[in-house]
Amino acid sequence: FNQAGGGWYATERTEHTLSVWFWSRGDSRVPADVRENKGSVSPSKWGKPTAVFVSDSCDISQKYGPNMFIINLTLCGDWAGSRYPGGKNACVKHVNENPSAFNDAYWDIARLSVYEQ
Repeated sequence: FNQAGGGWYATERTEHTLSVWFWSRGDSRVPADVRENKGSVSPSKWGKPTAVFVSDSCDISQKYGPNMFIINLTLCGDWAGSRYPGGKNACVKHVNENPSAFNDAYWDIARLSVYEQ
């Protein structure tokens, strides 16, 4: 992901669907309304989403509350720590003893935008 220069994610949540799009940084198909932040977007013109969850298989109104942005910087948190060979304590030890292993670990977020209908 870093070597590709990151990318663009967009999510549309309606009463009946949750749709997600992804475009690589250099992808010429990144829609202008996403790339240029013109104040409004037209997801119907973005092409096929990378993933779509339809409410007849998942009750969106029951499963999802208000949207929140959470940027989790936890290197050995609940998911990663439990999956690390040797468990969370081994993960924490590795992080503490190998700081140079994370020289290229960073978030470089150019923009977070929220649009409402």
